[in-house]
Amino acid sequence: PLYSSAASDVYKRQPSLMKIDVEQMELHVLQGGRQLISSCRPIIYAENNKQESSAPLISIISELDYVPYWHVTPCYNDANYKDTHVDISEGWMDVNIICIPSERLDMLHPQPMKMVGFIRIDVDRPYLHQYYSEDQVSTAGIPISSYQN
Repeated sequence: PLYSSAASDVYKRQPSLMKIDVEQMELHVLQGGRQLISSCRPIIYAENNKQESSAPLISIISELDYVPYWHVTPCYNDANYKDTHVDISEGWMDVNIICIPSERLDMLHPQPMKMVGFIRIDVDRPYLHQYYSEDQVSTAGIPISSYQN
């Protein structure tokens, strides 16, 4: 059986960070966790690798008064824990967003717009291809046609 509960029922303490990677259910987690997120204001790190869920995800993050940034990383790292030097991911990239509560942007000292490895997302441009070239997106293993509006 599948059980569901509100995020505020799961957390006994106030979280300072939420990592959300629930296979295309990230929007549902954010919707169900609105009360907890609004009261605790944690940093949120969430998967955002599907075009069809990107705009709604960015929209709810904006409604919650967070500033989202793209975080695109390779699925394979040569310096991995098992010291495996075969890239079975074929160069694919993992697409996530890190979301900072607007009142905590000063923690990104000294320049919030220039976090290394992150690109600030404009709520009116919620798709990956609006920030990376077609070659960069297709090289990341994400077919450009599946990540456009």
